[in-house]
Amino acid sequence: MAYQSLGLGSAADDGTGDNLRAGGTKINANFSEIYTLFGTGTALSSGISCGQDDITFVGSSYNAVWDKSASAFAFADNAKAIFGTGSDLQIFHDGSNSYIKDAGTGNITMQANQVNFVNAAGNETLLQVNQDGAVLLLHDNNQKLTTSASGVSVTGSLVASSSVEVGAYIIFEGSTDNDNETTLQVVDPSADRTITLPNETGTVMTTGGTGNVTSAMLADNSVTAAKIAAGAVGTSEIADGSIATADIADDAITSAKIADNAIITALITDSAVTSAKIADGTIVAADLASNAVTTAKITDANVTTAKIADNAVTTAKIPDNGITAVKIASNAVTQSKMADDSVGSAELNTLSTLLIKNSSGSTLKTCHCAGA
Repeated sequence: MAYQSLGLGSAADDGTGDNLRAGGTKINANFSEIYTLFGTGTALSSGISCGQDDITFVGSSYNAVWDKSASAFAFADNAKAIFGTGSDLQIFHDGSNSYIKDAGTGNITMQANQVNFVNAAGNETLLQVNQDGAVLLLHDNNQKLTTSASGVSVTGSLVASSSVEVGAYIIFEGSTDNDNETTLQVVDPSADRTITLPNETGTVMTTGGTGNVTSAMLADNSVTAAKIAAGAVGTSEIADGSIATADIADDAITSAKIADNAIITALITDSAVTSAKIADGTIVAADLASNAVTTAKITDANVTTAKIADNAVTTAKIPDNGITAVKIASNAVTQSKMADDSVGSAELNTLSTLLIKNSSGSTLKTCHCAGA
């Protein structure tokens, strides 16, 4: 039944309004409909109970209450506030968690110039979103991730459990926040490339540094001849005293590896060259400088007839008084070793006795000379 309005007339007692009976009938009809919908007032019959201050909306399973004292519309656990014709948006608490559920058409859109997500106590910001500005992600109320027009800034460590893909370069700020940074940049690759860092602690060296690699960084036997390019190591790369005899393997240095004039007397220590280190035939007359061999350099018994080539000793090589009687062994001088006219009166003046012998050694004649 539709609501029935009482006819009050245009003025009092003008006879144009409802009479008392007709008016009472309309009033009764209106109240009858209210009681049909809401019950008697003490027990409402249509799912609504009403106390002095609160109104309870009774559902088939869960209720909602208008609590006057709290000025709040309270939904019991699992009682939902539903919006949209198709129950699209639902807000409820299931006894354990709270939900804002988009269960229908479209997305959830929040319109604001700034949106803050804070903790239950309202004293810590969890996430802040700003119009035309930064998005801030915080941990324990400390800013950790911030967006900007140029990208994203991370405060603290960034840990990735899988691959991280970046663009052309990575910029390292360093411990001081200033205008100086280190940029790690790669050349645009033409294929997939892999750079592997070893499983060890150390410092990455660059070609732009000098003196970066020290002997302490090289493991024993890590540098072999196969790893050194031809001509890579020159005399300027070898520090004084850095190569000792213990560093040179047997037969490692050959004549082909020694440049002309590379070894001078100043580079040879006393007693460094012994006869055992000189191969047969390696030293010839052309290798000896004038006056290089003196008597002081020849040990006793080193010069034997087997070591003197034919015609190697000439008179020009024998100084005056170089040959004395004590230097000539018995029977060492024979006729075949004496040139014609090599013995004259001048050689006999100092002799006291001259024995003339035949080829068998028998004395043929004894001469007493001027020196007798």
